[in-house]
Amino acid sequence: GTLMLYWLLLRGAFSTLGKAEDVISFGFDRLTVDPRGARRQIKVAMDGEITRLSAPLVFRVAENSLPLVVPRVIDPADRA
Repeated sequence: GTLMLYWLLLRGAFSTLGKAEDVISFGFDRLTVDPRGARRQIKVAMDGEITRLSAPLVFRVAENSLPLVVPRVIDPADRA
């Protein structure tokens, strides 16, 4: 129900979603989503934009890591 969704949202905000009883988590390198029934278009939200994609959807782990902006390592001797 709605209350459970808000509870899961709150758990996600505090990085404890994986410990929730109603959540199943598993690791994968590749995952294919092929819905049953006549629907061949799936509504998908990406970065807040909603679009329809054709089934099956295939999710893969990227071969290379995503380059991120991270703080520069500062030598403690330079802080003086």
